[in-house]
Amino acid sequence: MAGITSRIVEYLKETEYMIVERTKDFESSGLVKTSVVRCEYIMTVPERLVARKLGHLPDETMTEIDKKLKLSLGIKY
Repeated sequence: MAGITSRIVEYLKETEYMIVERTKDFESSGLVKTSVVRCEYIMTVPERLVARKLGHLPDETMTEIDKKLKLSLGIKY
């Protein structure tokens, strides 16, 4: 699981991805305001602690987030 914040800063790190309100990414995300996926903050969470699924992101967006996750872990892609 990657960290997500609605605290927006002026410049994104190369390991961050912004999901902006009024875009196709946002509409399906289940988020309530523009947010940033912080791929440098990842953790494992037992499935029993996940209360519910908020939404989903399109495959193209997940491909970009996957690249940023790999970058944060030092994995070549």
